[in-house]
Amino acid sequence: MIPCNSEEIMTKHGEFVEKMLFGDIHESCKEPALYMPPAKLHLTIVPLWIFSEKDAKKAGKILKAAIEDFKKKETIPIKMTIKGLSHMGDEDVDAVKVVYAKVQSDLAQKLANHLSNAFVKAGLTEKPRGGTVKLHMTIINTRYLGSEKPEKDFIDATDLLKKFGNIEYGAINVDKIQICSMGEVDTNTGGYHIVYSEKF
Repeated sequence: MIPCNSEEIMTKHGEFVEKMLFGDIHESCKEPALYMPPAKLHLTIVPLWIFSEKDAKKAGKILKAAIEDFKKKETIPIKMTIKGLSHMGDEDVDAVKVVYAKVQSDLAQKLANHLSNAFVKAGLTEKPRGGTVKLHMTIINTRYLGSEKPEKDFIDATDLLKKFGNIEYGAINVDKIQICSMGEVDTNTGGYHIVYSEKF
């Protein structure tokens, strides 16, 4: 993943979430647990199959080599603009599971595809749907509710996207790529447990 938990981005996220929770939007969007905690804001590149310490070390080596290879070919630093909201999948806007902020950066997209291809080649993941990584910063995910009620699996994002669809988080540089354990929390930061981190 590419972490997006800079002070500026986290502060803006907190402000946006507060406006949404108290705004004139559908009640299904007003459960605080739906929203991504600021310290966990990130761009997913690919999910990895890591089942052992050996796999983790292999993944770290692949990441390091892929970044070095990319840097030889492309100009850095990579600056990304995070602006506007959309929803995941083909479902209707009144029944969505994930709302995300959009990423504007051709070079960041190129980097994500490059890293994805390296991990696919190594047998640690499968090729992304459609062949390219969908760079996105998740804002809302109904999975966070951990609900067993079907009606809680979806939200009506019609008003939310209409009123907050153009929000701007600002610009951020890609300064590191991390491999993390999505199910574990770092008690010191409140973010994900980092398995491996490589400066960019």
